This record gives sequence, C-alpha cells and structure tokens, in this order.
Amino acid sequence: MPLAALLLAWPVAEVAVLILAGSWFGFWPVVAWLIATGLAGAWLVRAGGRQAALGLQDAFRGGPVPPRWAAGGAITVVAGVLLILPGLIGDTVGLMILLPPVQRMLTRRVTGTGFGVGNWGMAWRGGGAGRGDDGAIDGQYEVIAEKAVPGPDRASGDVSADHRH
Repeated sequence: MPLAALLLAWPVAEVAVLILAGSWFGFWPVVAWLIATGLAGAWLVRAGGRQAALGLQDAFRGGPVPPRWAAGGAITVVAGVLLILPGLIGDTVGLMILLPPVQRMLTRRVTGTGFGVGNWGMAWRGGGAGRGDDGAIDGQYEVIAEKAVPGPDRASGDVSADHRH
C-alpha cells in the first residue's frame, strides 16, 4: 500500500513543485531546465546502459565482472531515468544520486545484499560468501582434477614427440 500511495502522490507533488517553480523563476527557465535535464538524463541512460551491457556480456562469457562496477552502471541508469522524467523532484533525486558519496553508499548497499555477478561471488551474496570480522573474505571452492592432455611424457624425460619442424 505505501508504494501505491507513493506512485499516486509523486506526480501530484511534481506538478505542485513545477507550478511553484514557474511562479518563482518564470515559465521559460523552468522549461529550459526540464529540457536540459531530460537531455542529460538520456545521455546518462545511454552511458550507464552501455556499461551495464558490457558487464552482462563479460558475465555471459564467463569473465569476472566486479559487482560494484555492474551496480554503478545500474545506479547511473536510475539517475538518468529520474532526470528524463519531467519534474523538479525527480531531477533533484537524480542529481543527488550522481554525487560520488551517494553513489558509493548506494553501490555498497546494492552489492552488500544483492546478487554477485560473474566469478566474483556466490549466486546470492548473503548465502555462502561474505566478510568475516577480520576483513577476510570467506568462500567455498571445489578442486577440479586437471584433464589429461596428450603429449610428451615430461616426467620420464621423453620429449621426442615435442619436436616441431
């Protein structure tokens, strides 16, 4: 129920703030601000989306993607979407999200309880890997036996099959 109330109250508050800002600063400056933040938001969504897409590609290829890097792209996209939406409240929140201390705090919150990406953690961060009190990272691992690769018997010194012409 609180989410539904927020979704209904947000547009009403945005309209009220736009009317108030229009009476203080004038119509055209407010329109210019909305256009400028909309363009900046579109650029941020594109840049953050590209960063998130590259992280997903690396994850699908099996490469390591640091969760903070992936979360940073998602947080940038959220800030960009808030800037695209018309309204001064969303613009204010979006610009606050772009501040480095706020981004670091949000990234820590997202990566501390969210999903690990790539080879950097277990499927759910809270379920098998984490930091101990001493700062060490606890984890689980499994030793996989190496596959036998045909080739010269190096232990016996026979390297005759190793000659290439």
